[in-house]
Amino acid sequence: MVSISVFGEDKTRQFSDWKIYSDRSGGLCLTGYFRSGKSYSWPLENCEIVPTRVVSDQLLCRKGSAMVNPIAGAVIYGEKYAVVQYAGKATKYVFRLDSIELVESTKIKDDPVFQYFRSVAKSRVDRGAIDDDKAIAENVLRQLNAVPSFAGTALHA
Repeated sequence: MVSISVFGEDKTRQFSDWKIYSDRSGGLCLTGYFRSGKSYSWPLENCEIVPTRVVSDQLLCRKGSAMVNPIAGAVIYGEKYAVVQYAGKATKYVFRLDSIELVESTKIKDDPVFQYFRSVAKSRVDRGAIDDDKAIAENVLRQLNAVPSFAGTALHA
């Protein structure tokens, strides 16, 4: 059961539905759809949605996609919407929770075997005498550093 308050006033029973979205200026808004058929929007910071939970240091995967991206954090509102902030980015993105999956990251990059692979790649970069060899070794090192800490990768297995 979700409860929604706007400016401290409980509006839960007045709404037939609600949504969170990003407006043109990048601000977050909540729109409440009233049973009368009317709707009204408020800045999200003036609203309280219960339950709300905060997650951090996880990986985001859009359903149907194999791409996994690290996120700095996400706020999940009413188990319906997730407001996600990617690491190193100021912009916040709104996703329907049923269209994404948040998964725990692993410590694969701290594993001695992964550290060995990285040290070999770095050594190849340092010893690359020919520009083409050095460029290839740099690419391998860049790709190793970009591997997500996700249990579903072949490297993790």
